[in-house]
Amino acid sequence: MVNQFNKKEKKFFNNLLNYGIEITYEIYINTLYYNNLKPKISVVILFHNSDIKMKECLNSLIKQTFKNFEIICINENLNNDTLNILKEYKKKDKRIHILEQNEKNLKKSRNYAIRESKGEYLIFLDSKDVFDNSMIEELYTNIKTNNVEIVICNSNDIEIENGKKKIIREKNLNFDIKLKKNIFSIFDIKKDSFNFFFLWPFDKIFKKEFIERLKNKIPYYLYFDDLNFVASIVLETNKISFLDKILINHRIEKNLTVSNLNLTYSEKFYNSLQNLKIFLYKKNLYKKFKQDFINFVASYSIYQLENINGKFFCFLYQKLKNEFWNEFEITKYNKNYFYDKKIYKKIKNILESELEILEIVKQVKSNDKKINYLREKKISCFQKIFDTIQVYKTEKNIFNHFKEMIKKIIFIYFFIINFMIINKIIFKKYN
Repeated sequence: MVNQFNKKEKKFFNNLLNYGIEITYEIYINTLYYNNLKPKISVVILFHNSDIKMKECLNSLIKQTFKNFEIICINENLNNDTLNILKEYKKKDKRIHILEQNEKNLKKSRNYAIRESKGEYLIFLDSKDVFDNSMIEELYTNIKTNNVEIVICNSNDIEIENGKKKIIREKNLNFDIKLKKNIFSIFDIKKDSFNFFFLWPFDKIFKKEFIERLKNKIPYYLYFDDLNFVASIVLETNKISFLDKILINHRIEKNLTVSNLNLTYSEKFYNSLQNLKIFLYKKNLYKKFKQDFINFVASYSIYQLENINGKFFCFLYQKLKNEFWNEFEITKYNKNYFYDKKIYKKIKNILESELEILEIVKQVKSNDKKINYLREKKISCFQKIFDTIQVYKTEKNIFNHFKEMIKKIIFIYFFIINFMIINKIIFKKYN
């Protein structure tokens, strides 16, 4: 008898049994058509690059089983390539709306998107990611059924090579099954709460009314920083739900490098963590969440290192080792203080190793676990990189550095001139 129904009919009856008539009917209607005036969800994506990844991202959104949502595309690319691709997709799908932003500014772009959005719910996605066809339907069904302000799902970190997907890491939330709650808050998580929430927005759906209400409650500088945006929000609500399904493939760029070596990235990294710490102090919550916060700093640091290469890996490596980990008290505690012993071991290895070890990596046996983490980077670094960086820390140092260089050049110049004159005199004397 069951086999007489097609997939859509089976799905309809399954929803009817699980969610009741009202929600089942609403899901059914919203999977049929797009209401231009009243989309249920606003999906916000910032686009920086015009390449195959953005097309894969948009294709996976267009194929969603849930139809009644708008796609707000913010073009932050200063050339026309990205805009041209977005215009092509807009012709194919009327749900796509393009907003122009002539600078890469998360603060302005996010505010712009929220202001222009029509949906009851907001999803902030990454332009390089690929989504399960049922992602939006699953998230909407959960947030509507449980009447919560945030729903979180699971995701994978992936690499795509030659059209083949390789799973690097399954970011399954370590949900405490003893909690047995459909609706919970960060205060219900027994330990490692910040790592539980993965402090980025792309694996979550938010109630728009809740986000707008919070704008006046959380500091302005937190609202537009992804890490603090999510952290401050989860600290302000007791209405969160968890969807135990992998719905997002979060693309990790292989051999990602930063072309311009400067302090911006490390400053942003440091400021995000420092702002979260300040926010916890202001809420009188730092003491309660101190161990969770320190564990988050540890895992977040390692995550950052594992996803960058080249000179910037070297730079952040050294900053973590010599500055950040001391300030955030990573080095203060022993193995038992850390929830993830693998993270602790990586940190310990970094603290005990020098970057030069990467140069002799081929001489190390493959089963040497101590530097296995470093081997994976497959890059060349020398200590002199950081000696150079220290010289260029301030404009004054830059000026002094060039002044010394000019002095040396002038000295060498006069030395050569004098040498030539002396040679000429000697040549005349003996000829």
